[in-house]
Amino acid sequence: MSHNESVLARLKPLIIPIYLPTLVYAAGGSIVVAVQVLLALKLGLNEAGVATLITVLGAIAILSSLVAGFIVQRFGEKRAVAGVSISGAAILSIACGFIYWSNEHALWIFLGALVFFDVVDAVWAIARQGMVSDLAPADLRGRATNLYGACQRIGRVFGPLFAAPFLLFFSPEWLLPIAGVIILLASGILVRLSPLANKVEVQDVKATGQTLDNEIAPTSVWKPFIFLGAGIMVLAMLRTSQSTLVQLWGKTGIDLADSTLVLVLGLASAMELILFWPAGIVLDKWGRMPVIVTALVSMGLSMMVLPLNATLAWYAIFSMTIGLGNGVGSGIIKTMGMDIAPQRGRSTFFGRWQAIASTGALLAPALSAVVMTHGSISLALMVIGGIGMLGAFWMAWWTPRFIPRVRRSG
Repeated sequence: MSHNESVLARLKPLIIPIYLPTLVYAAGGSIVVAVQVLLALKLGLNEAGVATLITVLGAIAILSSLVAGFIVQRFGEKRAVAGVSISGAAILSIACGFIYWSNEHALWIFLGALVFFDVVDAVWAIARQGMVSDLAPADLRGRATNLYGACQRIGRVFGPLFAAPFLLFFSPEWLLPIAGVIILLASGILVRLSPLANKVEVQDVKATGQTLDNEIAPTSVWKPFIFLGAGIMVLAMLRTSQSTLVQLWGKTGIDLADSTLVLVLGLASAMELILFWPAGIVLDKWGRMPVIVTALVSMGLSMMVLPLNATLAWYAIFSMTIGLGNGVGSGIIKTMGMDIAPQRGRSTFFGRWQAIASTGALLAPALSAVVMTHGSISLALMVIGGIGMLGAFWMAWWTPRFIPRVRRSG
């Protein structure tokens, strides 16, 4: 058996409990994201109101991560996922009914459904992160997590592809219960169809012939949490700016046609899937620092130079470079969280770690808005890109000092 075949064989037990439900859930969740703006406009919000709604949901996501960590810690992965999935599907269906019948409380019910969906999404993320941590061999954690991230990205493509033709014949609110059914299906796969999902065993790293360099004791978790969390926050800022500032520059900065802009952004999204596996190999063989630094540099530097030229070719090249950088770091946030997480109170820790990323995702549009108010979108891109470069230097220094490196003994 070749080395690659051996690696895939060792990751095969993760397909049903992690990768398949991840893909299905991402498809359902992306449907909700795809129609939330359409429904907000239908219910009477204007453009400014929609922007405020997205910002508020970003702020709530920070709290949702903390709540989700407590839920998973209290009830366990399976029961937490099943409970929030059933509740979420019910609330989405109720929101559909209120919107369809034009009830006077429809807007508030819809907003409540979006808030609860934030909790559902956070519980799913934390539960699966815990399962990857338990089931993936320590020396394959990088590839296992990056493959999980790739499944999530693929699933997010299927959702809008289904929603687009559906909207030609039906109102957008009917996609809410459909998304709920898909999420329930994913929950059923995770909870019922996988024996591994019912019997999770924490692997003994030393028993598998692997050791951890600089193993972190639970009492020292807060220092790496703060120092590495700062870099994770910067990466989250870059990712949010990719989906906002980069698109905005293509439309308002160089005045691309909608079809051209969508095509370029589609190619950039495709770039994210090219390097997820090689990046996982680097994570496992050479540690976390080369991957996180490469992601920060490629995204940060590309954003800094993007507004220096207003041609389609320039925009396409650096949009795809940003996509490549995002793909390189597809699983780095969760991998580093698993590296430093204590065994006791692990799910609560994952919730706090996810809250850091949510904070970065919220800071990016807030900072960009301030810069654009007093400057321009090109200046905002350079500022965010510059922060990304500073984050790269920061993580190059601190990551090797905190993250355990997996090596094979003998």
